[in-house]
Amino acid sequence: MIGIVVFAVSNRDLVELKLFPFPFLLETPVYLALISALAIGMVVGVVVGYVPKLGVRL
Repeated sequence: MIGIVVFAVSNRDLVELKLFPFPFLLETPVYLALISALAIGMVVGVVVGYVPKLGVRL
């Protein structure tokens, strides 16, 4: 937890996020963009890992 706080404090610069097909532009701190990308990746990984164990076919 301390590592996350240190990372967030040292990466407070703003970046612009733009998704290609959409005209939206989002300005957010670097730490928020990276931590949210990590969290989304972890959720996707857990879902992909557990779906075969549940017997659900995609």
